[in-house]
Amino acid sequence: MGNKKRSLEDLQRALREEAAWKDSNRVAQFVANVVGGSLVVLGLGSYLVNAALVELADAPIRLDEYIQYGQSIATAAGGLAIEEFWAVAHILEGCRLEDLSDPQVVARPLAVAAVLVVSLVLLRKYKWVGWFCGLQLMVILQWIVALYQMARILVSMSLYVVVKLLKLVLLMARRLYVRLFGVRDKQAEALRRLMKTTKSYREWKQMAKYLDVLEGKDDWKTTLQPEDTEHCDFVQMRRNTENLTRALDAGDRVNVDELRYIVASLVMRDELGVDTPSLHLECNSGTKTAITTYNALVMRALDVLAAMSNEEFPHADKVRFFRRMKQSFGSTALCLSGGGAIAMYHMGVIRALLEADVLPNVISGSSGGSITAAFAACNTNEELLTKVLVNDISTRYFPLGIRWFPPLLEQLAHCVKTGFLVASSEFERTTEHYYSEPMDAEDKTTQYTFQDAFLKTGRHVCITVSASDITGHKGPKKLLLSHINTPHVLLWSAVAVSCSLPGIMKGKQLMARDFEGNIVPYASLSKEWVDGSIQHDLPMETMASGFDVTNFIVSQVNPHVVPFVGDDVDKPNFRKSMFHKLESVIAADVRHRLKMLAFLGLFPKIYGHQFSSYFKQNFSGNVTIIPDFGFLEAIGIKAILNPTVQDMTQYIEGGQRAVWPKLAYIRHLCSIEKCLDRHLEQMVGASAFSYKNWLHPGITAGSDAGEKPSKTSAVAQ
Repeated sequence: MGNKKRSLEDLQRALREEAAWKDSNRVAQFVANVVGGSLVVLGLGSYLVNAALVELADAPIRLDEYIQYGQSIATAAGGLAIEEFWAVAHILEGCRLEDLSDPQVVARPLAVAAVLVVSLVLLRKYKWVGWFCGLQLMVILQWIVALYQMARILVSMSLYVVVKLLKLVLLMARRLYVRLFGVRDKQAEALRRLMKTTKSYREWKQMAKYLDVLEGKDDWKTTLQPEDTEHCDFVQMRRNTENLTRALDAGDRVNVDELRYIVASLVMRDELGVDTPSLHLECNSGTKTAITTYNALVMRALDVLAAMSNEEFPHADKVRFFRRMKQSFGSTALCLSGGGAIAMYHMGVIRALLEADVLPNVISGSSGGSITAAFAACNTNEELLTKVLVNDISTRYFPLGIRWFPPLLEQLAHCVKTGFLVASSEFERTTEHYYSEPMDAEDKTTQYTFQDAFLKTGRHVCITVSASDITGHKGPKKLLLSHINTPHVLLWSAVAVSCSLPGIMKGKQLMARDFEGNIVPYASLSKEWVDGSIQHDLPMETMASGFDVTNFIVSQVNPHVVPFVGDDVDKPNFRKSMFHKLESVIAADVRHRLKMLAFLGLFPKIYGHQFSSYFKQNFSGNVTIIPDFGFLEAIGIKAILNPTVQDMTQYIEGGQRAVWPKLAYIRHLCSIEKCLDRHLEQMVGASAFSYKNWLHPGITAGSDAGEKPSKTSAVAQ
């Protein structure tokens, strides 16, 4: 008993010592940061003040004096120490036994040894002295590196602005030349401006065909250029086409095993390089005819295999084959970036994809993008087209006090009182209204959870949130909410949290519906969460691993990101241009400098939150859709203004027009995937899930494949 008591006391004493040691470390680090930062700032400030007091011509001389003065101090201090130790070493090296009786010979080595021993004893006894000295040196070095990185960032940003201005000047010069001398170019320029005002894709497509004629690209789709063969193996494509055509044209004597073998080798992403953007985006009205014909032939082969009778191709084997093809090919995801109210552009993007029947079944939304993603989660296609993706969606419920953002003056008054522009309770009331049923009624009967929304629409919608730094969150710093890992979390709560950008709204807890139907804080994630775009604006890696996503369509509307990405990022000519290379190098350099600041822990916190991880993210995908911004959108003012009917009209039409130039490319990327989904849905009687573990869970390898479970029963299992 006594031994247990002593061991417990020893443990408690050790814990107290460890806690005290950690506290002393924190104090020493704090003092070192303050002192080191003060020294660096004062040193730099003294030079700047002195340089400002003298004439401009004398500033370099004064800088040389400072540099020489610092070098002399460092040389003197280091030189004296090294000289003393070398002298002692020479004394000991040439020392004989009889010399030890001479006090003058022994004095200097003993003095050096005494200094070392005393220093070690002091460091052993007073650890904070060693920590302080070490931290002091490290902090000074950190500040020097940080100032260097900041200077490089300023230089890079200046160069970036110069490149942008030069690009703008050359563009204006080209337009002036076109107006003065180029008749066909003048017509093409006028047609481009007219295409930015079209209301339908059919009208836009007709103009795009005429634009190709004016630009001399009408033969591009049917002609293979030498540079095209650098990206795609058209020779092997011709061989594959011949083999597949021969297997399909056998009539009633089609060899199932041969056809399966050929198709299995062709159904994969970017097979032979057919997904290269330069093969699809050079022409305004479409893609290469050879690639379109090749895709159509592969889909025809899939149709033939799906239509075979059970005697020719047993149903269980057929289901297994198509599931493997879908797993091999992967899925497409639509990622909606943040951007506040400007993220309403995503509604136009979804409407354009929906009308073209290429809307992906996997959708993610962060911050402002979560608003549109949640609408897609809990509304069917018909409801989206008739009730949601319309220009009065943001003002329809004003009589009920429902709005996304209050007027700007009201936001400023609220910020003076509370430190936040928007009241969290008011925003939650708005999200609760939009993501509950019935939407048009003030009294709600159903509040959608992620699971409820999935069972209604079958869409895999994910919303991102980030951990709040203020509450000292110990778990994951980022979280992807979906019907898989958070099925009981309420959609309106997820949207409200994902939009809680520090400074705009206060972070909050996630709300869920428990097993008794009560609305309660989500117990397993009880900490405070904030805006999802801080940690992962586009959660590509998580979606790739969880949903077997191999193709990403990104709708990017963040005002501070768009200038560094640009809508022309996917255009082949842009990738070859000198401006693209310069902009890429400068942007990469800025990202590298910001990462270095984050690594050193010197990136400033904003409203108590660390934003350094934001700059480590990737903001583009396989296809990046960026609408044309107006001035107020480009500077971010409209991000915190509730959209009017006119604004929503601009957002929806602008989002659609941003999709149309890349719609042919998106169709190419999604055509085989949609074909596989359609056949799987017919075979198993459920929505074609896009990832392995949940891909028709009602059908297992050993079960009777003739039974077709409903969507609800499949998910329940």
